[in-house]
Amino acid sequence: VKKVLIVFRKEWYEIIRNKLIVYTILVPPILLAVLPLVMLYVMRSEPMDASDVQMYAQFAAALPWLSLEEVAMYVLLNQFILMFLMMPVIIPVTIAAFSIIGEKEQKSLEPLLATPIRVNELLAGKTLAAVVPALLTTWIAFAIFIAGAYFVASPALLRALLTPMWLLAFFIMAPLFCILSVAIGVVISSKVNDTRVA
Repeated sequence: VKKVLIVFRKEWYEIIRNKLIVYTILVPPILLAVLPLVMLYVMRSEPMDASDVQMYAQFAAALPWLSLEEVAMYVLLNQFILMFLMMPVIIPVTIAAFSIIGEKEQKSLEPLLATPIRVNELLAGKTLAAVVPALLTTWIAFAIFIAGAYFVASPALLRALLTPMWLLAFFIMAPLFCILSVAIGVVISSKVNDTRVA
């Protein structure tokens, strides 16, 4: 465990020094947290036209406790929640791809493998360094979105958004997506020698 944490700390130091990775970690979650709130705020004040009423009427039967305007907001926000679930796939791939290729570019992979660390400890440390920021930023962005929705959306709409299905997706599926994404990123980055190719 101690060696895994040493690799984890080393990777974190490398991540913080690389501005591209920092932007990849921070910008998408901020956009995905703020953009749906802006759209929700705008939709509250915009009247629905006849084509919108007809389109969302089919969803209203499944959500009888919501008004038609709230049904339209719910459908739109559900699309953004799916985007939130893409973050645990996109963010760690960038970090994982850089982790092995960065070692190759800095010519530090061979000396690292010569240290008294097993390959599984090395991969566990690198995986942890990619998974932790991706999950934290996903969960923080979702918390910001829910906190903002608390002030912008109606209580009924907020209850409709916080279903067990979405909580299960964020706290069970998101970590699994994240780990799978890192595993694929590590395999790819071990086969190529350029971050952009990976």
